[in-house]
Amino acid sequence: RQSYQAYGQWNQAYPESGLLNNDYAWLMARCGRHLDQAMVHAKKAVEIAPDNGSYLDTLAEVYFQQGDRESAVDLSRRAVHLRPDSETLRAQLDRFQNDALPSS
Repeated sequence: RQSYQAYGQWNQAYPESGLLNNDYAWLMARCGRHLDQAMVHAKKAVEIAPDNGSYLDTLAEVYFQQGDRESAVDLSRRAVHLRPDSETLRAQLDRFQNDALPSS
């Protein structure tokens, strides 16, 4: 809760920060909470820096958490294409392709 509140304040102060939007979205997505809000911030981060593999991965995570495997896989493939040496991004792609979707 403290992290969520802090990121909310930072995002209000710096709404054009790709990093803050991304990190806020990642926090919400990985907690499986506030997914509609996470989507807004993840999309904003990608809008600010469309070729950032980490931001694409966060957006993919939000889609995956919402049960949209196809969008998650597509975005994850783009992230891996941008950062082919990233084992983390490759592992994420594998997870999006093979793991069970989170339950609603």
